[in-house]
Amino acid sequence: MRKLGWIIGLLLLVAIAKAQIVERPLPNKLSQLSSVPFSNHQTQVTLSIPFWDDFSTASVVPSSALWLSGDQVRISNGTGVNAPSINVAIFDGVDATGAPYNATSLING
Repeated sequence: MRKLGWIIGLLLLVAIAKAQIVERPLPNKLSQLSSVPFSNHQTQVTLSIPFWDDFSTASVVPSSALWLSGDQVRISNGTGVNAPSINVAIFDGVDATGAPYNATSLING
């Protein structure tokens, strides 16, 4: 009787356990930022190239003084491995809605 209880318990445990990987789009943290102003005009500031940006700001978007405004790049402090600074820029391959860019353009090489 005790063996039957273990078997039933094990079957119930297997029915409850989930072992499938669920694929979800990356969260779009930029849409949550309503306080970050984006201007429609571009100022003509000349930078000497190369320049250094260590992304050590509290913002999740790059500095508009150094980079073009847009939502294709995020700044993160938890993604870099052996990063030279506290933050890194993430080019994650998704657009503003979290959908991946068109991969068919890379099929032909």
